[in-house]
Amino acid sequence: MTDWNLRKTTIALVTGNGFDRDLGLPSSFSEFAISDEWKKLLVTFGITRFNRWRKGTSLLCHLNNSIKPNWFDVEEEIHQFIKKHSSVSKKQANKIQMEYEGLTQAFQNYLLRVTKDFKADKTRLAYQLLWQLPQCPVFITDFSFNYTTPESIIGNVPQPINLFHITREHIHGSLRDNDIIIGCDVGENEELNRRLSFMYKYNKLNHTNHINLSLNEAREIIFFGHSINEMDFCYFRDFFKKVSSSYEVPKDLTIITLNEKSERDIKDNIRNQGVSVTDLYNNLFSFTFIHSSKIYNGDHDENEKWKDLLFRLQHQTRQETE
Repeated sequence: MTDWNLRKTTIALVTGNGFDRDLGLPSSFSEFAISDEWKKLLVTFGITRFNRWRKGTSLLCHLNNSIKPNWFDVEEEIHQFIKKHSSVSKKQANKIQMEYEGLTQAFQNYLLRVTKDFKADKTRLAYQLLWQLPQCPVFITDFSFNYTTPESIIGNVPQPINLFHITREHIHGSLRDNDIIIGCDVGENEELNRRLSFMYKYNKLNHTNHINLSLNEAREIIFFGHSINEMDFCYFRDFFKKVSSSYEVPKDLTIITLNEKSERDIKDNIRNQGVSVTDLYNNLFSFTFIHSSKIYNGDHDENEKWKDLLFRLQHQTRQETE
């Protein structure tokens, strides 16, 4: 870990699955659900098309039955499964844990396969950002909610210039460290399910990440491909509540997402967690959404917002520690 007494984060980057997918990596749970690894997982636990609708306490049956065309939110479905099965026996819990561990291993095997010979498209925004950040003469912290590393997707990225550097934190583990975390967190007013608590993310975490500290001290915050959903909002709650309630230091917040619908979804997610989106616009120095789909379609205004962001990154100055 970096010595936090020696420096302050000036740029904080938060990346979600949309970041990897922007690069062209088939890393979503929906793509996993049509993979050989998923099919093999079901066979291993005896789930076939003939018994997939059986009632009981099978986590994999629940997940398999929740798959919709182009949509498979594994972590939300795990959350629903835990709430639905508030009372299970020790024997049932052991069986569920075996399925859960099998799910985690199968998804890890899938990601290892699809990243092995993957070649990222150099024209993608995510690729451009990965190559731009090391050239910024400031301290940068990259908080990744993905299991991949940039090096495994695009090869060796440029080395940071001078004495400045990038710190990368994998919030939910990484393929590199063989410790990926799949699961959910307990809702704010939700009763703890102790028998199935092995699927709560907090029970899988094993190192600090200082995400709140970095977000609060950063001057430039970028979310790329993260839906800022309920399952992960605990990591951002302090930051959003703080910047929505006061204007202490100038902060630029940029959220790079797919389109107008995903922008609305993100704003709704933030509002549903008790944070006023209007107050964010009032108190942040700038609050900007960039739609990647519009840029790829040649939209002039959206391209200008992207260029403004890259220009701002290129002209960052170091923030001296106090």
